[in-house]
Amino acid sequence: MTQLPEDGLRYEILDGILIVSPSPTPVHQRVIGRIFLKFVQACPPDHEAFVAPLAAEVRPVRRGRHPQYWIIDPIRPSIEVSRLDDAGDYKLLVSGEADEPVTVDGPITLTVRPIDLVRPVPPAGSDRADG
Repeated sequence: MTQLPEDGLRYEILDGILIVSPSPTPVHQRVIGRIFLKFVQACPPDHEAFVAPLAAEVRPVRRGRHPQYWIIDPIRPSIEVSRLDDAGDYKLLVSGEADEPVTVDGPITLTVRPIDLVRPVPPAGSDRADG
């Protein structure tokens, strides 16, 4: 792995197979960064927010399956949040699109608007909403 090029791609070896993935897109990085900050700000003292390579998550500070699973679509933009039930299956908890506020309860309470997670910040002095 030390001889692989520094070309912005992600290199991983899984079960002896080299996997090459592109770097996350700017919109992916924007969404992950913004939702992670919201998670950190909303976490109670006995919880932590973590950023995984492809997802943002909030879970109690212990090992186990993730109690919530978030899907954020930057194209629509939309959010779907599912919760892990007692049978070990994810069930849709809440969803929303565009500028509709989506509130998720437990393990923290958090309200977000999908558009706020994906919209670029306009340059200083610009009146453009789409950046």
